[in-house]
Parts: sequence; C-alpha cells; structure tokens
Amino acid sequence: MSETSEIPQSPPEGGIATEKPVPTAAEQKKQEPEEKDPFKLEIEGAGDEIRELLKRENFIAHDNDDLIRQLEDPNRRFATLVGFRREEGRELPVKRFFKGPLPQQDPERDEKTRLAFQRQTLAHYYLDMHTEVPLAEIFEFNADPSKGPMYAVMATYEEGSGIGFLRGYEDIGKLTPKHARLAVRAIRGLAHQENGITPELAEVLDKRPAYQDFEGFEGNMTAILDKPVIGAGKPHSEDKRPLHKILEERTRIGGFREKALSLVACLKTTIEEGQKGIHLVHGDLAPNNLFLGDGIKAEELMFLDFEWAGISGNQILAEAYDFGNLRARSWTNEEFRDSLDKEMIESYASEGREDIGRAIVTLGILRSHMNLAGFFENYPPEKSEQQIQIERREATEKDIAKAWEVLGLNPKA
Repeated sequence: MSETSEIPQSPPEGGIATEKPVPTAAEQKKQEPEEKDPFKLEIEGAGDEIRELLKRENFIAHDNDDLIRQLEDPNRRFATLVGFRREEGRELPVKRFFKGPLPQQDPERDEKTRLAFQRQTLAHYYLDMHTEVPLAEIFEFNADPSKGPMYAVMATYEEGSGIGFLRGYEDIGKLTPKHARLAVRAIRGLAHQENGITPELAEVLDKRPAYQDFEGFEGNMTAILDKPVIGAGKPHSEDKRPLHKILEERTRIGGFREKALSLVACLKTTIEEGQKGIHLVHGDLAPNNLFLGDGIKAEELMFLDFEWAGISGNQILAEAYDFGNLRARSWTNEEFRDSLDKEMIESYASEGREDIGRAIVTLGILRSHMNLAGFFENYPPEKSEQQIQIERREATEKDIAKAWEVLGLNPKA
C-alpha cells in the first residue's frame, strides 16, 4: 500500500459505514427553523396582552376562539369581546364588553387606528360622566399608550324586548317617530360642553371645517358642489363633470350651484349668531350607529361609536352636521326622516327659536344629501345600476329640494 493510499475507516458499531448523502437545497431549507413574520409575532403578542388585560380586569370567561379569529383577520382594527367579569359589590359575575386596538401592518393605518380609539374612548367617557346623552356606561379604560396597552371595559348592550343593533338597509325601517324625537334630543344634548373638556380630549377630537364656522361650512359646500363625478347609471362618462351639473339634471333645479350657495348665504347671520360656546359632534351619525333598547334593560335609543367625535365653536353647524348625516342615511324610511325635521323644528319652536330649528334642518339636508349624492354619482356602472343603489340615490337626491321648502322657498322658481 502506498503512502498516498487512503486508509479505510472503521465501520460504526452494528453496521457498515455508508457515505451520508448531501441534502439538496430544498431539503436544507426545510431543515432550517422557519422564520416568523415580524408582524405575525406582533399580532400574537397583542393577543397575549389582551388575555393578560382580561385577567387583570377580572374577566373569568371569554370566547378565546373568537379572539383568535379576530387576530387572524388582516382588516380588523379593534378586538371586541363579551365576557363575564367579577366586580366588587356583586355576588355573581356580570357580562361586560371589552374593546382594544389591534396592531396594523401599515404604519399610517396603525397610527390612525390608535388615534380613533383614543378619540372614541375619551369622548365616550366624557359624555358618560358629564351629559345625559344615552350611551353605554364605561367602567375602566386606558387611552394613553405610555401607560400600557389601550383598552376599555363597558356595559354590554342588552336590547331586552327592543330591537337592538340596526345592521342592514331593512333595519332602517324599524326607526319610528319616537326614535326621531329621542335622536334630536340626544343631538342637542351634545351642545354647550363648556365645562369639563380636558386638554387631552380636546387634542384628539376631530375639527372639521364644515362645523367650525360659516367660512368653513361655505367652503365645504363649495367643494361638494364642484366635486368631479362620472354620473350614475348609463350613459356615464369617464370625462367627469361637477356634481352640481348632475344634480341640476336630477333635481330639475336650474342654476343649482348658485341657488345652493345663495341659500347658505341667506343663513349667514343666523349661523354667525351660533358662533359661541363649545359643542361636541358625533361625526358619523347613522342608523348603524344607533342601538334601540326596550327602555328597561337599555335606553330606547343609544348612540354608538364616537370614532369621529369632533369639537365645534358653532352650535348650529354642529347640530346640522349630525342631524343631516342621520337623516340622509335613513334613506329607506321617509316617515323617520320627516319626523326628524318636525322634531328639530318643534324643539326650537318650544323655546321661541323656530328660525334656528329651521336653519339646522335646511343646512343639514343640503349638505348631507348632496355629500352622499357625490358618492353615489361616482360609483362604477356595475354598482350604480344595481336596483338597491338606484333607489338609494333617488331617495337621497329627491329630498334635496326640501332644504329650500323648510324655509318656505321654491328652488324651482
């Protein structure tokens, strides 16, 4: 044997030595520990935080499977759970509602989600403590991320023999004239909050120009009127036209833009008289943000979701914003819409200020119905030609003329 010959290796005990095959690249990848997506880890961490919060807040039972489903939903912004909680002074656990923001993969969306939670929680707590606005009681919360995970523990919504949540178009029809009276009372209950609004709350509240002052409202109206839209249905054109041109055809009100802005201008003095005090705005009032109880287990009408709560220095514009949003979005229920008009006007007439009530109704109808029409007139044909969308658009645009009629004016004259 030469010095350069390879010396045979001894076989291992119990077998003959064999050459170990070199794993392929695919096999090597499989053998490597799987690296988890950082955002998935963040979501899992958020789930652990929520479970720890529930434990700390004395929840003894909640649906963990539901929590897992919510954590796995990439579009979900908030975790919402109903569970049983032990509370001091109560012999048995009570059902409570838990809510907290979830991490969002997009940094901008994440920031907006956290701000929305702060806004709705602080506004809800303020209204619960300082007003008669009907809403669910809030027991514990943290809206300051520097103090730990943000969350809120609230009373659950128990409809009893009432209707409960309004979830679809068909549920809008369940709103009655009595609900209109209660809604107007609640809208007006948001006004005159000069005492108790903390700097922390004022900082996060929305401040939309449409309800700040006359100039802001007029500017918002001008932007709506001049919004480029394709026009619903056939024929439509990708060469967009201003909304006011479309509305002129739909409503048969000639010179629509000039008449709409003239209507706003004729109320300038009235609007400016309302430029005093501090007033809150729900900001997103709609049937799906109402809860209808039976008057025993829950109020007959309660406001939900203050995610877009705002602050205003003008009572008339603040009330017109919320009134108009609720009215325009109640498109399947003409009786309810007419009752809202009647209740707002009569609530001010009883105080010797009927002109204020009529101004609020006029401004609310004009702005909100036009604003919604701007969305409908920009839907693609495949959506705008659906029967439900045709009915929705026609009901919304038909009522625009009432903005003039409330003041005894004829827009077609």
